[in-house]
Amino acid sequence: MAGFRIACSPGVAQSHPLPTALDTVRDLGIEYVDLLAIENWSHLDPSSLLGRVHEQAERISALAADRNLKLVALNTNVPRPLVNPSQETRKYNKAVMQACLDFAHACAIKIVTMDPGRCAESLSEEVSFKFAKRELLEFVRLARERDVTMTIETHMGSLAEKPRNALRFVEEIPGLKIAYDPSHYIPAGIPLDDTLCLLPHAAHAHIRNASEDSYQERMDRKVIDAAWFKKALRDHAYTGYVSIEYLEKIAVRDGYDPVEQSRILKALLEEN
Repeated sequence: MAGFRIACSPGVAQSHPLPTALDTVRDLGIEYVDLLAIENWSHLDPSSLLGRVHEQAERISALAADRNLKLVALNTNVPRPLVNPSQETRKYNKAVMQACLDFAHACAIKIVTMDPGRCAESLSEEVSFKFAKRELLEFVRLARERDVTMTIETHMGSLAEKPRNALRFVEEIPGLKIAYDPSHYIPAGIPLDDTLCLLPHAAHAHIRNASEDSYQERMDRKVIDAAWFKKALRDHAYTGYVSIEYLEKIAVRDGYDPVEQSRILKALLEEN
């Protein structure tokens, strides 16, 4: 296997309690956990950390330790739009992100991933970028104080969807890194080879199959080649975590088992 280590999101069992989801990760034979914390979408709402950081950190760390699992990354986001001129919204988002970073530090998690924001309807893309940059500069500062690396995932529809825009973020925000996820480029119509320029800036990675219609697809509908993905990581000397990110809610909607798809993908990642 290449120099990376395989992790998994508990989102593979979103509809089940977190202990059961962690059991699922363990039963896949995966030791490392990329915890999902998206408001109203996962086992942990970021807003629930406000005033409860250490309580939640102790609870979730214990759940992982009881299963011989290690928490290695936190995939999260602010609850309100990042690109927003409202001082109240900015203050709330900062409080929540600070709680997320405190939680990560308390759990010895070194990687935090978030969405870099979307273009606001009332603002141009350039002005939206500047709003997002202002917030991300502060979040990176807070992360650095806690010995955490902040990464942005280049989600389809985000301000960093196009590789040149993602590069601009990391070039203009010292310390910001990329969470590389090829699944978002396929439905956006962006050739994967055009995204390789991001890998020198990657501190984390996500993987699942995708299609022109969806950023999550069954493994038998081959679009993202696991061999290509592994070679790309190897060529860029990537040695971080690669998180399998099949989300149960999407899989159930589309009629397939996310655990089985994760198992298939894990086997492909482990092939020499």
